[in-house]
Amino acid sequence: GPLLHWQRAVIIVIVFTPLIGIIVYVLNLFELDLSPFGFIVTSASLAIGVAKVNFLDVVPIAHQLVLESISDGIIVLDRQARILNLNSAMQEHLRQPQRELIGKPITAVFSELATWQKNSRERPIYQTEINRKAATFSLEIRPLRTNELLGNIITMRDITEQKRVQEALNHAKKLDSLGTLAGGVAHDFNNLLVAILGQNSVAMAKLPAEHPAQRHLKDTKAAAETAAQVPQHKLA
Repeated sequence: GPLLHWQRAVIIVIVFTPLIGIIVYVLNLFELDLSPFGFIVTSASLAIGVAKVNFLDVVPIAHQLVLESISDGIIVLDRQARILNLNSAMQEHLRQPQRELIGKPITAVFSELATWQKNSRERPIYQTEINRKAATFSLEIRPLRTNELLGNIITMRDITEQKRVQEALNHAKKLDSLGTLAGGVAHDFNNLLVAILGQNSVAMAKLPAEHPAQRHLKDTKAAAETAAQVPQHKLA
């Protein structure tokens, strides 16, 4: 809110004013020593910060800066599993602004977490995956504790691309396995055909050339030789 923006502004002035004065003095960019002026500005900013914008209450600033620096979506819950805070990444994932989400029960945002809410004491750390339109997210919930439970923190990460890559790898492994299986079947099939052709040749050699069975044996040989070409064409 506005208070947070003023607190940040005070920090920037306090940190950078003396630094700028020192740089100007060292580089001799100005004839006068600006250090006293920087000290005055810093002191005045500190006084205004303490008196007007609760500068001594640095926890909200640190807390918010940490949340906003995290690329994963973050939600902070109270002990009743109501939303206390969330970062910009989570707002983007949910496509809702913070003002519409603060105070809502988490199940109003993630209906999938109804089971977790009922059994949260039995499963302190909860992990699941949820789908939102064409995206897949991993969700992890951890308790916030000191001596007692203060609430929970939810981390949400977009794993859509990771899932896509994993599915592609699994598909490639299946194809590889099928190729290996097909190669083994083709090898066994060829071994059978070799045996058939061998026995067929023996039968043809033992029978007289004018024997009526010779025609059938020739047809069998032709069919076996054709069948031997099938696996090669299919696996090519």
